Amino acid sequence: MNEQEWILSQNKDKRVVEPLRAVYYERAQIVEAVQGRSMYYLFFYKEQYVTAVQAKKIKYNSFIGRAFRHGLVCEAPHPLIDHLNGSGRFPASTYNSLLQHLSGKYTNQEQAYILTFLESFLPKKKLLQEIKTLFYEVRRQGKMFHSYRIIRLLMDFAPRHRFVKELSHDLQFQKFEEIYDLPAEQLWEKDPLYAEKYLFHNRDESLLSMLPSETRLEFTAFLLLLMQKKTIVPGQYESELASAFSPEERLRILEHALELVPEDREVEQLLFSGYLAAQRLNDAFLLTGEEEISLSSRERGMLEDILLSKNPGLTSLPAWERFLREILKHGTEEEPPLLEALIRNTLPHYSPGEIRDTFDSRTGVEAEELKEKLSFMEMWEEDLDRMEDLGTLYYEFDWKEKALECFQYASEMSPEKVGPVQWLAKIYKELGKEKEAASYRELEKQIRKLSL
Repeated sequence: MNEQEWILSQNKDKRVVEPLRAVYYERAQIVEAVQGRSMYYLFFYKEQYVTAVQAKKIKYNSFIGRAFRHGLVCEAPHPLIDHLNGSGRFPASTYNSLLQHLSGKYTNQEQAYILTFLESFLPKKKLLQEIKTLFYEVRRQGKMFHSYRIIRLLMDFAPRHRFVKELSHDLQFQKFEEIYDLPAEQLWEKDPLYAEKYLFHNRDESLLSMLPSETRLEFTAFLLLLMQKKTIVPGQYESELASAFSPEERLRILEHALELVPEDREVEQLLFSGYLAAQRLNDAFLLTGEEEISLSSRERGMLEDILLSKNPGLTSLPAWERFLREILKHGTEEEPPLLEALIRNTLPHYSPGEIRDTFDSRTGVEAEELKEKLSFMEMWEEDLDRMEDLGTLYYEFDWKEKALECFQYASEMSPEKVGPVQWLAKIYKELGKEKEAASYRELEKQIRKLSL
């Protein structure tokens, strides 16, 4: 994920802010960030940064208020927040410099729309006056339909204002009204901004195919909103997500999807498979809760390879028990090494008796031998005369630190015996502690001389 700082700058003043959450709403993306007790909002249009403002409160019915109620809200950290941070630096602007920036980059309709973002922070009368200026500029150019597109924005922004009411009923513009009754695909050709707003609020799946390829974040956010409506699953758009996000980021997006629809088994299965691919077995186990899991043959093979690896990162005995049950019920030639791996990875966290109990349903020579060894470990834990034997078993299951403790006890109990000292030299060498290993090799020589 993107770990760049978020720096708000104005002249020589620079402030590092921490993003808390973001919302995707219509064509806007808004990041809420803090520095100390100060709250800031960073505004983006079609994933491109526009401006930032410091705020004390948000008006409930303002654009930003509606956005956080009806848009897709992402809590940090989240790839849909991180990917908005392209350069790490976000210049704050005065109102006049903002207007100048917008006029050089966007159409009059887009400028008018972007200005509506700010109604929580600037007087609505001031914003309306600027939008009227944009309207008259287009109208003077004789672009009547483009003028009407701004009127449609005003009908959403200030529907009760006399100026807006008069324009909306102006006979010069009535001929354009029927355009807004066209099917979404045709309306998109005439007024893409209005069409996108309409499709967004109606959660129309066709919006996904209309969004341009460069707005992958907006695409993904709307995909998640469709998830919430239960009309679509991320698996249907796997290739699009793969092209825009890393495997780790796709997992976070799936986690968000499951937060939106926790009962969706298909999303859960996609996330489970993703956890396996990322070797996040603890997360995979926690995801399943008390439910039995169902794995494909490919997933079973993947899980088996992870469990047999040197460090599967799984220490939970219930997790090992559940995963092995799923693998072993389908049969595998790797049952003995899998059972040994279970012991090796859980022994530092559970007693030998607790581990042995999970073997009760297993039969076969190898399983019986392992159960016997666990029984011996349980019996010998309090028997100082069997410390060398106990250390040998701990070593066999790769708990070298515990084996060292046992061999040190054995050496102290029987200082004339060379066996425990040899083990200590061997294990310290394997742990890369050559100084300690050399010390015990020297002690071994002394013991052998004394025994002559």
